[in-house]
Amino acid sequence: FKKNISYIIEMPVEKARIILEQAHPEKYFPDSNHQSGYISYQTYLFPNGQILLIDTSARFPYAAIYADLKTIASTKGDIEEKVYGSDDDEHLMKRIAKGDRMEDFELNEHLIYPKYIKDVIASHQLTLVENNIFVSDFYGNLYQSAKGYYVLIDEVKQKNGAGRKMRILELRIYHSLSEVRAAQARYERNKNDTVRHEHFYQQISDRYGAAFPSFVSSLIDSLSPLLNINMEQVTIDSAGMDLVDEALQWNANNYSLFDRYFPAVLAYYGECYMKIKNKGEWRVQYNEEDSVWIPGILLKDGSYAFDWRDFYKSLSEGPVPLRWAGDWHGSIKRMRAGDK
Repeated sequence: FKKNISYIIEMPVEKARIILEQAHPEKYFPDSNHQSGYISYQTYLFPNGQILLIDTSARFPYAAIYADLKTIASTKGDIEEKVYGSDDDEHLMKRIAKGDRMEDFELNEHLIYPKYIKDVIASHQLTLVENNIFVSDFYGNLYQSAKGYYVLIDEVKQKNGAGRKMRILELRIYHSLSEVRAAQARYERNKNDTVRHEHFYQQISDRYGAAFPSFVSSLIDSLSPLLNINMEQVTIDSAGMDLVDEALQWNANNYSLFDRYFPAVLAYYGECYMKIKNKGEWRVQYNEEDSVWIPGILLKDGSYAFDWRDFYKSLSEGPVPLRWAGDWHGSIKRMRAGDK
């Protein structure tokens, strides 16, 4: 289900080491995320652009040759961040504004400030075709590019939590009109689900309450039967996250299963966040307005690692890769902290 994978040649680690000795490729990235001590793999660049990866951190050692940089970035979130990331929180917005379709990214949904919309329309050669399109809780305007694809951009002037003008918009890129209609239908189906009239976390609150952290281990164990994956491979690391991502994708249309696996995925995400980033702790906050207990990862500065609304929305409307759910990279928090 990864967009950019052209080919991956898997092999025993021993064979990979022999290739290293014979070909002497250039070391590309050092040990990934070595400061946390939880992920350790090496990557090597060949003259033809192929990349060899040797991962000895997983329970089962792994090695493979990837076709190119885009291919390995599609499967390794931290490499994707190094390649496409930037200290400039608006880096990706500027790329879109210059006409980039963001095809290097698996996700078709991007955040963008209103000030870039004029440039987006011009650079992508967009023509407005329809207003008031709902694929999420906020409506947008649908444009068609002269190049054939479609772009849906949130309408700026609409009621939201910050008032009657949107400070940050969501921009979605679709290959065809049928993809847009499918997204509309999915939203309508979920919106009319009677279960959704209750608070997103009501079922978690009723069953686990303030004691949610005590159930984290058992919840993670439940991922295996719920998503039909091998429990031995549900590791708290990058490889495990990739496996869970794939399982969620396979179960994307099983709406009746979502409420059963969501608490387990939340528990797994939280544990991965704390272990890989080496920070945070479980904290269950009580929402007095809705009378529900909401689990989250509390950081040392007193803030939470991700917004519970964003996390639920990402999984229920997608699903999207876990590293895109919530706020894994912290970019949304930085955007909202600034008065844009």
